[in-house]
Amino acid sequence: MEQQEKRQEYFELSFDIDDSRIPVGELIMYLHNTEKLLKSINESLEPNQEYNNVELDVLALEKGSFTIAFAITKTIGSFAWGILAGVMANLLTNNITQKQKEFLSENEKAIKSLVNILNTIKNNSRIKKVFLIIESTDGEKEKITISRETLINTLMDYHEKYGQRVWRKKNVTIKVDSLWGRKILGQINDGEWITAEIEDVDFLKIIASQNNSLFMKDSINVDLECILKDDNGIIDYYYNITKVHNPLM
Repeated sequence: MEQQEKRQEYFELSFDIDDSRIPVGELIMYLHNTEKLLKSINESLEPNQEYNNVELDVLALEKGSFTIAFAITKTIGSFAWGILAGVMANLLTNNITQKQKEFLSENEKAIKSLVNILNTIKNNSRIKKVFLIIESTDGEKEKITISRETLINTLMDYHEKYGQRVWRKKNVTIKVDSLWGRKILGQINDGEWITAEIEDVDFLKIIASQNNSLFMKDSINVDLECILKDDNGIIDYYYNITKVHNPLM
């Protein structure tokens, strides 16, 4: 059996913000999307590692400006790709390698997490800069300063490259919470909540004939489209259900 190893990374995400305050909702968004982004990076760059896993913890700080200190624990079966926080810094500054470009073009979870972080910064005009302090494998720390202008340019560049980009996924399970009109609210395989518009005409006819009672069931199996769009300056994902595979089960 292959021997497992745990490796630690440390990094800080700091904000140069006018009053050193940030809304609770924004803080939750940064934490949630940073975790999803790092896990997506790891999954894509280390796809064949049987034991590869990433855990992210927030470390307490005694004092300082608005700073989030993270500890990353990676469980791996053999050599790992590298410093995850370093890849994250490259993505935030759009200074990415060819391998990272290939990974990003195929990983909609990573793009969504990255765009969420950048878009939240864009919509908070009090944030002037973002700092990343990254600890390398030899213990050396590097501070990366990213200006607001760079972050917004990165966001616009990702939007230009991936805006209207469509990812198509087959056999996605949606645990349905509610239905109104042609839209479904529910959780997909990885636990993420989405609102999706139904484009399957046959399924819409079944809904109409059964007076929505179909949606008392736990889940449906669908083909799903994920589209990145700019809606009046708000960059977000939109989901379409193109086919429902188990409408009568």
